[in-house]
Amino acid sequence: MKTNRTKKMVSVLLCMMIFSTFLLQGCSLKEAETSRKVVVSENGKNLEVTLKSNTAQGYSWRYVTGSSLVESSSTLKNDLFSDTYVEKYVFSMNDTKSDTLILVLLQNEDYDNAKVFSYDVSFKDGSMVVGKCQESTLKYDKKLYDQITK
Repeated sequence: MKTNRTKKMVSVLLCMMIFSTFLLQGCSLKEAETSRKVVVSENGKNLEVTLKSNTAQGYSWRYVTGSSLVESSSTLKNDLFSDTYVEKYVFSMNDTKSDTLILVLLQNEDYDNAKVFSYDVSFKDGSMVVGKCQESTLKYDKKLYDQITK
């Protein structure tokens, strides 16, 4: 009876060691991703932004807002099962004017070739509205380039 129990314990311990080694060597259990998601909250008063970056490929995100959009909360976490860093932000607007949310995707801190995703945000009928995303490259916008790199 003891030998059976000992064999089971050894096999469980061996499986745990193999799994730990697998994770420590940087092997991912799921695919890492780089993505962005910008949506208006259900109540229409907040802007919810989720940014995911594949850290194994050197991706990271930066954001810039005007004076009306204010970050009201943020959550940052590193996914243990992939090389994905997840940033979640909630923005509220101080007034009912319009503003711009600019997301900048960097790879290996290469600011010249960074991708810029710009969203116009406004209020319509008491609810936030997000306009169509405009994409560009950071090196073509000198003012934004200086703002991001400082």
